[in-house]
Amino acid sequence: MVDDADNAKKRIDELSKLIQHYDDAYYNDNQSEIDDASYDALRQELQALEQKYPALKQADSASDKVGVSPHKAFSKVTHLRPMLSLDNAFTEGELAEFMRKMQDFLKLSRDEFMPLLAELKIDGLSAAIHYKNGKLDYALTRGDGETGEDITANIKTIKVIPHQLSGNAPKYLEIRGEIFFEKQDFAKLNQSLADDGKKQFSTARNAASGSLRQLDASITASRVLKCFAYTIGEVSDDFSTKDGEDILQKLQSFGLPVNPYRKLCDSMPTLLAFYDEVAAKRDSLPYEIDGMVYKLNDLALRERLGVVARYPRWAIAHKFPAIKKITTLNAITIQVGRTGSLTPVAELEPVFINGVKIQRASLHNDDEIKRKDIRVGDRVEIQRAGDVIPQITRSIDAENRAQNPNEKNMRAEFMFPQNCPECGTKTVRVQDEAAIRCPNWQCPAQQLEAMKHLVSREAFNIDGLGEQQLKLFIEQGFLTSLADIFRLYQHRDKILSLEGFQEKSVNNLMQSIDTTKNNVSLDKFIYALGIRHIGTITAKDLGFAYSTIENLQHAWHNLDEDAHQQFIINIEGCSYKVLEAIQDFMGKQASLFDDLCAVLNIKPLIRTNDGAFAGKKILFTGTLEKLSRSEAKVIAEKAGASIVSGVSAKLDYLVVGANPGSKLTKAQALNITILSEQEFIDAIN
Repeated sequence: MVDDADNAKKRIDELSKLIQHYDDAYYNDNQSEIDDASYDALRQELQALEQKYPALKQADSASDKVGVSPHKAFSKVTHLRPMLSLDNAFTEGELAEFMRKMQDFLKLSRDEFMPLLAELKIDGLSAAIHYKNGKLDYALTRGDGETGEDITANIKTIKVIPHQLSGNAPKYLEIRGEIFFEKQDFAKLNQSLADDGKKQFSTARNAASGSLRQLDASITASRVLKCFAYTIGEVSDDFSTKDGEDILQKLQSFGLPVNPYRKLCDSMPTLLAFYDEVAAKRDSLPYEIDGMVYKLNDLALRERLGVVARYPRWAIAHKFPAIKKITTLNAITIQVGRTGSLTPVAELEPVFINGVKIQRASLHNDDEIKRKDIRVGDRVEIQRAGDVIPQITRSIDAENRAQNPNEKNMRAEFMFPQNCPECGTKTVRVQDEAAIRCPNWQCPAQQLEAMKHLVSREAFNIDGLGEQQLKLFIEQGFLTSLADIFRLYQHRDKILSLEGFQEKSVNNLMQSIDTTKNNVSLDKFIYALGIRHIGTITAKDLGFAYSTIENLQHAWHNLDEDAHQQFIINIEGCSYKVLEAIQDFMGKQASLFDDLCAVLNIKPLIRTNDGAFAGKKILFTGTLEKLSRSEAKVIAEKAGASIVSGVSAKLDYLVVGANPGSKLTKAQALNITILSEQEFIDAIN
C-alpha cells in the first residue's frame, strides 16, 4: 500500500475509476474481467487508504456504493428497502475488529460476544422477491441498491421458487435471495452452448446473471437455476420474529428454499472453526462459494446498529484467500482520465484464473511502477480482484534484478511520458498529489471522458449515448462541449445519414435527451459537471444547501467573496479541497457552466423531513453515557438532522456529554442551544 498522502490521492482516484468501470461490466454486462479475490483486495486497499487518509476520501467513493444502476433494457423499480452490500474481512484480526466496532457502538464490554449466524456466501445474483397474500407478486435485481430491474417473468420460471407460499405466511413478505447455478448444471449449460457454437460463460455467477436477466423469459426457463432465501426485506405486521435463525426457519416453513448448511456461533473460536470446516469442503460443495457471511443474530441489536455507507454494521463477509498467477507484461499503455490524470495500464499475456481471462491490470501511478521495479517483458504475479482490473502484486524478474544487480542485458526502466499522449500538452505533477496530469482541460481525451460522465447512469442517464456514439459525434463535429449534447436535435438529419442509425433509434435518442433536459435535479446537475472531489453524496449535500440553480449560479460566480467560500466549507461532507475544485472549475469553465444552465430545466432540491430535528445542525461533544457517539449520530440523522464537525453561528444544537471541552464554551458564547444526552434522547422519543 502507498505510504504517503501524495501517492494515496492518486491511488484513490485510480481505484475509484477502475472499480466503477468493472462494476458496470460485472453487474450489467455479466463479465468478470478479473476474479473476486483480487477485486476484494482492491476494495480493501481503497478502504485502508480512506481510513488512513480520511480527508482524501471521495464523496462518491466506490467503497460506499452498492452495485450499479439498473440496465436500460429492464423497467426500473425502487426497492421498498435498500439492498445493501457487505463489508469484507480477510483475517482473524479484521473479524475481531468487526466485533470490537459493534461492541463499541453498543457500549458493550469486550467479553460480551454477541451470537453470529454463519452462512455460506454463494457466488450468484441477489434478488428481492415480493409476495402479496402468499402469492408471488414481483421480483427485482439488486441494481444500484436503491432501484432494481423488474425480473418477475424470469423469476417465475425458476422451479425452486414457489408461486404460492404455504403455511402461515404473512400478508406481505419480501425475501432476499441468491440466484445461482450448481456446478453440474453450469457445466451442462456451457457444453450445450459449445455444441451450438455459442460463447460460453466464464463463471457460474456470470451464467446466473446472464440467464436471469434475459428479455426472453423462455431462455431463463430453459436453464436450471437455483435459489436460497437468506433474509427478509419489507414485511407486514403479521410477521413476527426474534432473530436471524428464526427468520430462516420461518421462510423454510413457507416453502421457500433455505440453505441448511449454516451455524449459530457463540464465540470467535466456534466461528473460525466453522470457517475452516467450510473452506476444507469448498471444492466438494455442489455450488461455488467465495467465503462466509456472518450476521448478528439479534434483530433488535441489528436495528440499533443500522448501516454505514453501503454496509450494515451488523454483518460482514469473510472471504477466502486470493488466487494468484504468473504471466508476462507485454506493454505499458497510458490512459487519460476525465480530470486529466494519466494512469498506466499493464497489457498482459492473457492468463486464465478460475476461467476468467486476464489481459490488463492497473499499475496505479509512476511511483508504484518504480517502487515495484516493473518493466516491460517482466514476469509478474497478478491476483484477481473481483470486478475490477486485477492488481500486479510483484515482479518476479525485479526480485531477480535486486539479487543480481550486475546482471547484463537488464530491461530498460519504464519512462513515464512527459507529454500527454492524447494532446501533447506537457504534463504536471500537482503538489500533495501522486497524480501526473494533463493540465489542458480541452484535451480530447478529457472532453470525451467528461461527456461519458455526464451521460452516465449516476449522472443524466441518457440512453443511446455510449462511448462509441460520443466518439462518432465528436468526429462529425456535432459535439464540441457538454452543452452540445442537448443541441443534437439540430443534427438529426445528419445523424440519420450515418451508418448504423435508424429512425427509431435516433428518435429514441432524441426523446431520451429531451426527457433528461426537462427533468434534471440540482444534485444530478452538480454531479454531472464532473468536478473533482464531488461525487453523488457531496453533490446532494451541495444541492440541498443551495436548493435552486439560481442560488448556485449566484454563489459560484462570486467565489472570491469569503461568505460564499465559508458557505461551502460549512456544508457537511465538503472541505477546502471541494472549494478549491469548484474554484478551479469555474475559473476554467464558467461559460460551459452557464451554457448548461441555459439549456437545462434544473429542478430545485428541497429537503423534506418531519423528524424531531428536521433541517437542524447538530454537533456532539464530550463522552456520552447511554449512547456511543456513532449511534447518537445515526439517531440524529434519522430524525432529520445534519451532523456538523465544528461550532459556528449556524449550529442549532450542541449535545453535551461528560468533559465537553472548548466546544461548549464557544457554543455558549454564540448562544447555541445546549442539550444534555438525556434531553437529546427525550426529544427523539
